[in-house]
Amino acid sequence: MQAQQQPVTPPPPSPPTWWNPIYQALIRRSESKCGLVLKLILLIVMAYFIYHNISSWRNRNRADNSWCEPNVTVSLDGKGQFTAISSAVEAAPANSSFKYCIYIRRGVYRENVLVDAEKTNLVFVGDGMGKSVITSSRSSIDGFFGGDQIATLRILGVGFMGRDLTIENAAGPERNHGVALENWADQTVFYRSSFLGYRDTIYTSNGRQFYRDCHIQGTHYFISGDAQAVFQKCRIKAINLSPQEQIVISGQSRGNPTLKNGFVFHLCDISTVGTITMPPHTYLGGPVEAYAVTVVMQSFLDASIDPVGWLIDSTTAPTVFFGEYDNRGPGALTQINSPAVQLMGRSIAARFTVRLFLEGKKWLPSTVPHQLDLI
Repeated sequence: MQAQQQPVTPPPPSPPTWWNPIYQALIRRSESKCGLVLKLILLIVMAYFIYHNISSWRNRNRADNSWCEPNVTVSLDGKGQFTAISSAVEAAPANSSFKYCIYIRRGVYRENVLVDAEKTNLVFVGDGMGKSVITSSRSSIDGFFGGDQIATLRILGVGFMGRDLTIENAAGPERNHGVALENWADQTVFYRSSFLGYRDTIYTSNGRQFYRDCHIQGTHYFISGDAQAVFQKCRIKAINLSPQEQIVISGQSRGNPTLKNGFVFHLCDISTVGTITMPPHTYLGGPVEAYAVTVVMQSFLDASIDPVGWLIDSTTAPTVFFGEYDNRGPGALTQINSPAVQLMGRSIAARFTVRLFLEGKKWLPSTVPHQLDLI
């Protein structure tokens, strides 16, 4: 990927053309005995216009700080305190009880970033999906083992938040496991971010995790792990590279029945790009462990979803739970032919909302859009 050029900063706005006749009329009136008063009014109006528009112009050319005021800036051109994200993370305070904000200016950052366990309440704010890009190309076929070596971004610190970013593993489909994000941290949020890869694009290992308005793409089991995760209003794109290829979107690995872990896809758009087979062979999920839980509700499923819906067979444990509720689209008419799959009623589906499943009302900040309940 090539780094994008810095945009040319536009000049401050000028008063609109409709202002000219008003201005001229006021000037003519100023010759009357009320001239001083009209001139004063004119100056006040023009001062307001200039202040309001210059402020708006400046705000468009600085970091969006609605989440937090940036503590440091990372910029490839050297105009920030750091040129590498990893350096900014290392300099962040340890065990912070307050949000520490790292503004990542647009550019392609080729590095593997670790947010260690003592780096709590860290916030990454970028310039947008496809603009602030963190990318690497490590994979298991290259001799790297485990997400701690492979992942482009690995998170261990509680309370991490990321917004307006692209996280990519560019290893390619032929290079086996290539993790873009490995997330081990509780109470983490990603908003308006994209995750690009092939197999194991996102590995959600632990804790409560919330993904909102994100774009996630991959080829096979590209959303996996054992976290307690909700994906809300996300675009889930399965990539089909071959007509013979069987695609499984999610692989939830809950192995302990006492844990509340599972995956919930709520208000999402789930589809396949590339070669679409007929009949289709894209599955919503498959069981990785005996107590796997995956729920898809109030989402759009395109025609690429296999009528069976889920990758299950006679060996699938009866303790697996795949739930569906109030989905729409040509792929939503799945055939229920296994006790592992349930068409849930509203009362059961409500257990998997942000309010109840994540207890989101207790910890999700108001600056993060979220739907607490079913619509």
